[in-house]
Amino acid sequence: MVKSKKIEWEIAARRLKNHPALLVYLMADNFASGRTSTYLETTYQPQYYRQFDNARWLDKESIRGYLAVLKRKEKAQPGYLLRIARIFYNLEKMFIRYCQKVSKQKFDQLSNQQLSKVMKKWLLKNKEIVCLDYTYMHVNDFYPNLLEETLIKKVKDYQQRNHYLKILLTPDQPTEIREEKEKILRLAQQVKKTGFNKKVNQAIKNHVKKFDYLGMYIFLGKPYTETDIKKRLRYLMKGEIRTELQEIAEQKKSGQLSRQIMSKLKFTRRQKLIVKTIKAWVFAINHVEEAWNKGILLSQPLISEVLSRLKIKWDDLVQLSEPEIIKAIEKGKVETKIRKKITLRKQDNIVLMCKKKIELFEGKELKKYYAQEKKGQPDLSHIKQLKGQPAAIGSAQGRVRLIITPDSIKEMQKGEILVASATTPMHVPAMEKASAIITDEGGLLSHAAIVSRELGVPCVVGTKIATKVFKDGDRVEVDATKGIIRKLLTN
Repeated sequence: MVKSKKIEWEIAARRLKNHPALLVYLMADNFASGRTSTYLETTYQPQYYRQFDNARWLDKESIRGYLAVLKRKEKAQPGYLLRIARIFYNLEKMFIRYCQKVSKQKFDQLSNQQLSKVMKKWLLKNKEIVCLDYTYMHVNDFYPNLLEETLIKKVKDYQQRNHYLKILLTPDQPTEIREEKEKILRLAQQVKKTGFNKKVNQAIKNHVKKFDYLGMYIFLGKPYTETDIKKRLRYLMKGEIRTELQEIAEQKKSGQLSRQIMSKLKFTRRQKLIVKTIKAWVFAINHVEEAWNKGILLSQPLISEVLSRLKIKWDDLVQLSEPEIIKAIEKGKVETKIRKKITLRKQDNIVLMCKKKIELFEGKELKKYYAQEKKGQPDLSHIKQLKGQPAAIGSAQGRVRLIITPDSIKEMQKGEILVASATTPMHVPAMEKASAIITDEGGLLSHAAIVSRELGVPCVVGTKIATKVFKDGDRVEVDATKGIIRKLLTN
């Protein structure tokens, strides 16, 4: 086991609980192989990365170095970050095109060796689509602040400034989440008039066929079903459908409105570039999860063949590393000792990259690592107020609903305050019910920030510890204009 006591770790992401080992392995390999560095056109690469204690971590030195590279290259080559965002989006489109080809192929006649080569290429495409994911997190740390600073200088009225910021942060291209939301709202209008008749039921089937992948989060969750859509329709029919559609109509004008704002405020060429770059990153980072989910569903012919030959389930396969998967396919079976590891990894696992070496720990090795690394958790129950970054202004009071696992998404009730480490496309049905949204992670470009602005739901991001401070049922007051959350006394 690699000893890492001297490494200063910092949480880079904490979405839901531990990710399947394969997902984290693919990201670690992007760092270890230099793939991420190649796309960023630099020789710099993070040295340490891990999944541990339900989070993904980078060492502090790598975070500082990563951020320094981005700032330096953007300063030397204005437009560099815009170009990288476009590369990111192109990788997403290439992944979908590749998976569309996979969806039309048959693999049952391939030998184990041939199938292993196909799977190796598929895994490479999975690495490519996510290789710039952490770049977005670092861009999010500093780049939107440049736009905020510009608006503070040019617009004195706080409400007007936030209105402009909302428009300038909205991508000109519609995300698939926004497209799905518009279509389901129009479907809700139709159901309200006619009920669930034959025509509506067919429309629901078509909706599921087009947007089922939005119910997933990469290797987790399940595609939307007709039952899921009917539940959402019943909920949406109780709300202000016309108001929500008007909001979406305004979002469609983002490009035109942004140009008007920049002209009115006399934005410089550099300031316009900042807006263009932010919009490109907002779209690319939201589209990556949509594209990845869609690609995995398209790849079912390949995945099904692999699962059939190995006599294994999908949620077991994704607990293996890439070398373990390839070796199993070549042998035509998963060895007993590996099956035991899968069982242990589903309980908890650690993926550790130290320089170019990647290790997976479970069972006794995992316990040893925890003993080495885990420190006593501080008692946060005394904290009555948190501050984060306002992402969508407004205010709300309500009871907390912690969303920690995919199953807890279904427990969300109308009017509750959604508290999560971060949000993903699979959180959208819960976000629609929330009176406010609070996250540990994120900035103005995060999924929670973008979707909350689209939904018109007050949102505070980047609180760091909201999921540790609040528990289900806590009454809180959210001031998303100032970014403050207060715990209220309960009777």
